[in-house]
Amino acid sequence: MPKTIKIDILRPVNPSGLSFIRYCWGAMGARDQRVITTYKKEYSKLLRELGGKITEKVGEDKLITGVIEVELSDDSEPISAKVTSLEIWERKGKIEEVIEVSLK
Repeated sequence: MPKTIKIDILRPVNPSGLSFIRYCWGAMGARDQRVITTYKKEYSKLLRELGGKITEKVGEDKLITGVIEVELSDDSEPISAKVTSLEIWERKGKIEEVIEVSLK
């Protein structure tokens, strides 16, 4: 019977970027190490495809948080992934001035 692993993305990440894949790798490694050691090629492909689908939906250069569910077979092979909750974060602006602190 397949099992589902829930990954909570708490820190805003770019779904088409490396930060998204690293975040999901770390979360999966903490929950089921066998996916990372045995099925790393399949899991990476699944994450790239999911990141691409999310980017199509929300647009380029957007940051997201939310919940991803990854379905695994009995022997921990990744079967599918879906987003069950998604928040989009947009950049508000840029600060040009120097911000400095010191301990005296």
